[in-house]
Order: sequence, then C-alpha cells, then structure tokens
Amino acid sequence: MNQAFIIPPSSHFLKTLTNFFLDNYSLETPKVLKIWCIFPTKRAGLYFKHYLKEKNKSKRKTKTGFLPKVYSLEEFVEILYTLLIDFPFPQIPDILRIFIFLEVLEKNLNQSFRERRDESLEKCFNWGLRFLEVFEEFEKEGRIPENLLYPPEGLPELAKKLFEELKTAYLEFSSLIEKKKSSYYSYRLKKVAEILKEK
Repeated sequence: MNQAFIIPPSSHFLKTLTNFFLDNYSLETPKVLKIWCIFPTKRAGLYFKHYLKEKNKSKRKTKTGFLPKVYSLEEFVEILYTLLIDFPFPQIPDILRIFIFLEVLEKNLNQSFRERRDESLEKCFNWGLRFLEVFEEFEKEGRIPENLLYPPEGLPELAKKLFEELKTAYLEFSSLIEKKKSSYYSYRLKKVAEILKEK
C-alpha cells in the first residue's frame, strides 16, 4: 500500500517537500528523471525546482544534477491529452471559442439574438465569456449542465432563454468545437478523464 505523508499547514510546504524529496532521492542519478511532480500552478513548480537546486548546492556542494519532471496540473493534462488521443486537436484562445459560442446562439435563438447582437456586440462577448466559464466548471466536474427551469430573476429575456436551453447550447457548442477540430483546457481534461475511465 502507498504511504501518505502529511505536511502541516504551519510549515513551508515547498521547502518541506524539497527536504523530503532530497532525503529520499539523489539528483546525481538519472533515475530521478522518472519521477513526476505535479503542482496546481506553474509558479509552485518553478519554486520547487529553485529550492531543489539551492538545497542540493548547499548539501552536496555541486551545481549540477538531474531534476525530476515538474509540471503544473494544466501542463500534465496537456501531456496526457497528446499521449492518449490519436489525433489531438490544437488548443484555441478564448476569443475564438466565443465566436463558436455565438454561432450556437445565432442558430438556436434566431431572430431575437440577431437583433440584440446588432445592438451591442460587447454585451454578447461578455455573455459569451460568462457562459463559457459555466461550461468549463461543469466540464471540470465531469458533468453536463442541465437546463434551468427557473433562471435567476432580473436577467434580460435573451439570457433567461439561454439558461432555459443551457444543456442544448452546451451540447451544440461541444459538437461544433469537435467539428472545427479545436480544443481548450477543460475540454482536454474531459477527454482525458473519459479515456482513463474506459481503460
């Protein structure tokens, strides 16, 4: 059975982890290259590397050595996505995803959406961003959003209509993303989770 180690909140997490790592592994052997360290952010990974180098330098009196593979969670998901998917889709920026989402809106909400979009494209972009954030949260949880029978009060009619058809909009958006052979972080996370479940 794998052992779990608790690092108390009062200690400096990365420095404690660095000490633990160097007590168990030597940076002088290439075997350390087989160890993967996954952190929530890139910044944490960079600090961990820095602490490893500093501690190794003071402990071993050497500046050279091997480092483990250090990745952020996002980088780790990207690596898994490209390794597990036969034909990985390129990652697109948020602005392009908003245009794809607006295509879905135009198809579903027809004339009323076209009229409102002509009034203020900026509002549509803001809405697009908010709804994409909602989609991402559901994808991170491995769920499909459901239609809201009672949308929040005080929203414009178009937004209420969209909340009422949230599931349809999400499924059509996902389908259109795949048709356009595009991807983004939470989409890749969802795909990796699906493949790992199957295996």
